[in-house]
Amino acid sequence: MKASVREAQTYRCVSRRELDLHVLKNASGLAIEILPHGGLHAIRFGDLMINQWLAHPLEQALTRLALRVFSGNGMAVYPLVGPGIVATVTGGSHAVTWQMTRDQIEVSVTLGIDDTHPLWFWKVDVCNNGKADVVADVIMGQDIALASEGAVRNNEAYTCHYIDHRMEEDASCGPVILSRQNQDQNGTYPLLMTGCLEGAASWSTDGFQFFGKGQVRTGEPEAYRKQTLPSQVLQYEIAYPAHQSRQVPVPAGGGTATRTFFAGLQPDHPAPTSRQDLEALEFIQSRLSIWHARETTVRLGTGTHISPYQTVPPLDPVSLEREQVEKIWPIRRHEEQDGKGNLLSFFTDEHTHVVLPAKEMLVDRPHGHVLRSHYEHV
Repeated sequence: MKASVREAQTYRCVSRRELDLHVLKNASGLAIEILPHGGLHAIRFGDLMINQWLAHPLEQALTRLALRVFSGNGMAVYPLVGPGIVATVTGGSHAVTWQMTRDQIEVSVTLGIDDTHPLWFWKVDVCNNGKADVVADVIMGQDIALASEGAVRNNEAYTCHYIDHRMEEDASCGPVILSRQNQDQNGTYPLLMTGCLEGAASWSTDGFQFFGKGQVRTGEPEAYRKQTLPSQVLQYEIAYPAHQSRQVPVPAGGGTATRTFFAGLQPDHPAPTSRQDLEALEFIQSRLSIWHARETTVRLGTGTHISPYQTVPPLDPVSLEREQVEKIWPIRRHEEQDGKGNLLSFFTDEHTHVVLPAKEMLVDRPHGHVLRSHYEHV
């Protein structure tokens, strides 16, 4: 039977200049681009793209920052940045601050960059105005590429295969992740160092560890509900250094706590990473007070640029019974089943590939893709 032919359609995407980005930048060439909804669009250093995925106004970036509060009622998770986060947002040329209240917990999140070096911080300040003492920790994750934008956007997974991750333990910061791009980038080998200044309790290096397969159905990273991150190096297809801070008590009646995450770029690191690279931590800690003293006085918005794409939960499909499949697709080819004979996927007589929810939850890579040929077209 002849396959049906569908008419191709072209859709226009907004260009970068239309995104209304707020840009933090310094003399080193570091630039962090923030979308109006508070999501991180890109981290750049000259021609180098530090992050991996360019977010857009309709959805989140891969950057994740979440506060977890432990009390007698269990654990509550509060995402702190990105679309759907209702917050007062202020910013200048070197810092942006999100301020919000979550169940009597006041939270202030500041993303700041150093004046002269490719170095930035995420600082989370918490104040407990409730009547019960709580314990808190913060989880931070960032996708990275450390390559030219053309190379990254041509094949993100390929770029990640060449990023080598190494963990070194520091007496104060705990586990520190060293991520080096081993593929030549115009004669350089960029290195990114990440960690938590007050000390990390656990860590991971790839998005598959952090988000997990459950993200497909819940829309929430699996890391948020686990006691700790796996603390194992995985060099796979989503380079994603992540840190869980050490827990800290936050007393009732105005008790406070702070957790600060850092990322420092060394534009060219010709030698493989080693423990000697931790010597840079002293310099990083010395720069913290410089940007922290800056005032962020320009009001950017209320953090309420919300679309249905940000608030509607992911579709949780209901598995079809065998009889339903038979009725809808009586002619099937190349059926795939699990070890118990349950149907996972098949092709129709029109050459359509049908994947059932059971298979989607088994495989690492989701089915279905949107290909972009240019910034402005799909």
